[in-house]
Amino acid sequence: MTCLQPVKVKVQFKFFFQNIAVLNEAHNQGLLVLPMELRELARKYNLERLRFQSPSPQDRIDEASEFRAYVEALLEQNCGSRIVG
Repeated sequence: MTCLQPVKVKVQFKFFFQNIAVLNEAHNQGLLVLPMELRELARKYNLERLRFQSPSPQDRIDEASEFRAYVEALLEQNCGSRIVG
């Protein structure tokens, strides 16, 4: 994989927690393998509930923070880069 420098990522985190909730359920049913980091987020924030209800304002704050940390970790792991901007 080739990484371009500098890497710019426009942070669009809407639905990050809700997507994890759905994917975690699919993981639990054996339909796919969800990375451990995302399973841990599902457990930490009890994201199962977001399959049936809208995120609270606090969920949105946590979601933004966790999304940024997740993307930064992926960039650093794969490219040695950090989010710019």
